Parts: sequence; structure tokens; C-alpha cells
Amino acid sequence: MNTLTGTGRLVRFIIRRDRIRLSVWILATVGLMASFAASSKDLYPTPESLQARGTLMDSPLGAAFSGPRIGLDNYTFGAMLSNEYVGFVAVALGLMSVFLVVRNTRVEEQTGRSELVRAAAIGRHAPATAAFTVVVGAQIVLGILIALILPGTGLDLSVTGSWLFSAAIVSVGIVFAGVMLVVVQIASHSRTAVGVGSSLVGLAYVIRAMGDAADSSLSMLSPIGWVQATRPYVEDEWWPLLLSVGLLVILVVGAFALSARRDFGEGLLAARPGNAEASPSLTTPLGLAWRLQRGLLVGWGIGLLALGGSYGGFVSEIQTFASQNPMIEEAMSALGGGTLAESWVSFLGMFQMGVVASYAVQSTLRLGSEETELHAEHVLATPVERWRWMGIHILIALVGSVILALAAGLGFGLSAGASSGDWAWLGDGMIATLSHVPAVLVVGAVAAALFGLGTRFTFLAWVMIAIVWLGLLGVVVGLPEWIGNLSPFGYEAMFPAQDLEWIPLLVNTLIAVALIAVGVYAYQQRDIRTTG
Repeated sequence: MNTLTGTGRLVRFIIRRDRIRLSVWILATVGLMASFAASSKDLYPTPESLQARGTLMDSPLGAAFSGPRIGLDNYTFGAMLSNEYVGFVAVALGLMSVFLVVRNTRVEEQTGRSELVRAAAIGRHAPATAAFTVVVGAQIVLGILIALILPGTGLDLSVTGSWLFSAAIVSVGIVFAGVMLVVVQIASHSRTAVGVGSSLVGLAYVIRAMGDAADSSLSMLSPIGWVQATRPYVEDEWWPLLLSVGLLVILVVGAFALSARRDFGEGLLAARPGNAEASPSLTTPLGLAWRLQRGLLVGWGIGLLALGGSYGGFVSEIQTFASQNPMIEEAMSALGGGTLAESWVSFLGMFQMGVVASYAVQSTLRLGSEETELHAEHVLATPVERWRWMGIHILIALVGSVILALAAGLGFGLSAGASSGDWAWLGDGMIATLSHVPAVLVVGAVAAALFGLGTRFTFLAWVMIAIVWLGLLGVVVGLPEWIGNLSPFGYEAMFPAQDLEWIPLLVNTLIAVALIAVGVYAYQQRDIRTTG
């Protein structure tokens, strides 16, 4: 028996088990591209209107959020797709790889299911190879669908450019599948692996954004920067994909080498041993829940403080840029009115709270991992009531969301005030994030309701996050308004470009309360999972 024996059987098993998850990822991404095609002609009916959007992208800020200013002199729909969509879609496919590889490798070992599988005629490397094969196959299917759809959209997109666009975004997803093969050999816990993988995807995007904003070669240190260098529909350069292929080979070989050197069920970096005696705080449900959640909150808090600080410094640049380009200020006012700087603060406030919404889901779904890892049954075997255990975790997630909103607004406000000399941005930055807390509560409450119904439904909470981000990105890339209205963020005013409206905030808060009540009630009625 060799180390890959049984790979084919495991591939078939993973496809059968994850057919819904895979379909959701594929259809959501393909749907994004279809929405772009459906809306673009109406949004930019003339070459002049399309060129105006290209002018909007011709700034360090535009490059940071979109790409390396591809084809701005003659901004066609193909140039828009290449410049503004490659990075965003690549991030989505990178995260797809992170979640799916961890689910089918580290989680399987952690729950003991992989041990049962390996009791049969299964090679040592077969589980990881099967997971990698399924993820790569799903990425390729997604890419083929996009490549077939784009030339028929009526946007004058070439067949060659469409295949290059698809190959570029898929290559990022496949590279991060290779990255995760390495990460799951090192990390001992699935949450650690997901956190590291997601951070690496975010880091790749930030490096790309910093490089493009400064018009430097820094972006070529990122896999996302590599694929944007392909410039589909504009120059059609295939050679940058060779960088992805080379890195992928190194990652896969390295992952197999690391796998052969670690104990089954453990990572190369062993989990830190706990104290011999528990602290008094762990004798209460609140203390235990806080111990489980605090690392997550601190990590997100540092990240959001840094994110707000990095973008706040653009305020002074935007004010100068707007004074020199009246057409750009008029275009950006579509975000809700006000000056270009106010529109920027409004958008960034909502953007940061979209990130906070991801935290709210991850924090709330800690309940799900505690149940599937069979920890919850031990807690609930004590006099701790179900509603209390669930309520404490939800409370930490919601209070944590408010803390993160403050951190994001503070980072942005301090940076904006320091760069512009106008410290009024500190207050505006704080309000811009805090005003979207009710929308974040709704997203977290959706996760709570799904957990209450059963752990098998919790993955749908990430579909809600995808909807939120489609709505947020739709503001920038011009998706139809109805997409934004699927998200609770779509009904809240964007301060300071718009005046605050209290009714949508109240309605979102009431919806969140109702969803939490549904989740708690359902949790009280259903069986607790007692097997891995």
C-alpha cells in the first residue's frame, strides 16, 4: 500500500458530503459575475460614462481598492473587469480554499473521523490529497463556467481574455489550497488553521493594495498581485501564472514532507499545555465563554484598528484629489451625497462593519464548534441551562461587535485627524462605524438562529456574509440596487454622507432580537449532538 491508496474513494466521499457547500460557493461566485454583466450596460450606457469610471480609479485610493490602474486610458468593460474584479474574486476563492481544506483535513483529524477512515486501506497522504483534489476541481469547474459565460454577455469580452481572467482567479484559489495543505500540518486546531489561512488571504490583499497604491513592485510579493499582472482583456499576459504554478509545487511538496514528520491528529506546533489548576473564573459559564472567545476578539480588534488607521490617512489626499477633479466628486457622491471625503468615510465605515459582521458570525458559531467537538454536552450536564449557555456566547459576540466598531472607528478617526489636521473626522469616523451596529446584530442573530435549528445549518451563516459583501462591493463596482437590499446594511444611512435615520436602526435591532429568540427557542427543543 502506498501513501496515496484510497484517494479516489475519499474524493467521491467528500464530493457527496460537501455537494451543497461546493454548489453554494460556485453558484455565488458565478452569480456575481453574471450580475456584473447584467448591470454594466445599464450603469455605463456610453463610452463617456465608462471612461468617467476609469478616471475615478486613477488615484492611489482607486488602485488600493481595485487594482493596478489597468487600461484606464481606454476604459472598456474588459478593462473594468480586469482592474476591479480580479482582486475581489480572487479573495473569495482564496477563502473558499481555506474553509474547505481545513474542513476536510484538520477538522476530520480533530473529531476522530479520519482515524476511523485510516483504519481501512487508506494511505497516509490520501486524506489531504483528496481534500486538495476536490478543492482544485471545484475551482476549475467555477473557472470554466465563468469563462463560458463572459463572452456571451454582450460586453465585447474576448474569448481569450475570458479564459485568462478565469485562469487568473482560479490560480489564486488553488495556490491558497496549497498554502492550507501546509498550514494544517503545522496547526493543531482547526480554528487556528482557519485564522492563519484567512489572515494570509487578507495579508495578500493588503500587500497588493499597498503596492498598487504606491505604484511599486511590492504588489508582486502577493499571489493576488501576480494574477492582476496578467491584465486580461487589455494585454493578456499569461506568464505571471507560472509564478503561481511554481509556488504551488513548492507548497504541495512541502506539505507532504511535513505530513510525514508529524504525529497523526497533532500539528507540528503542539497546542500550549494548560495550567495544572483552573482559574476561579472558569467555574462560571460566563468566565468559560470569555476564555474561549477572548483571543478571537483581541485578534480582530488589532486587525480592525490597523485597517482603520491605514485607510484614514487617505482623507487629506481625497480632499486634494476632489478639488482637482470635479467629475470624480460628482461620481463619488452617488454613495449618498456630501463631499468626496464624506463619501469615503461613509463607505469605509460600512466596509469595516462588514468585517465586523464576519467576526459576529465566527464568534456566534463558536457555539457550533463547542457542540460538534463534544464540549457543550459536558457543560450542559451541569446545572447550566441551555438558554443561559447560548445567551452568554451571543452576548459576548454582540458586545464584542460593538467593541470592534469602536476600534475600527477610532483607528480611522485618529489617522484621518492626524493626516488632515481636522479632528472632527474622529467623531465622524466613530459614528460611521457605530451606526451600522444594528446591521451587524442582524447578521450575528442569523447565525444564532441557524445554530439553534441545528449545527448542520450553521454554514448558511457564511452565505449571509457573502450577501453582505456583495452589497458592500456593489456600491463600488455598480451592482444592481436589489443586491444591496438583500443585506441589512442596505437599509441604513451612510453617515456622514447621509443623515442618520433611526427607524431602520430600530427595525434592524428588533429583527435581531426576534432571530435570537427563535434560535434560543429552537435550541431548547432540539437534541444536543453527542457524537463527533
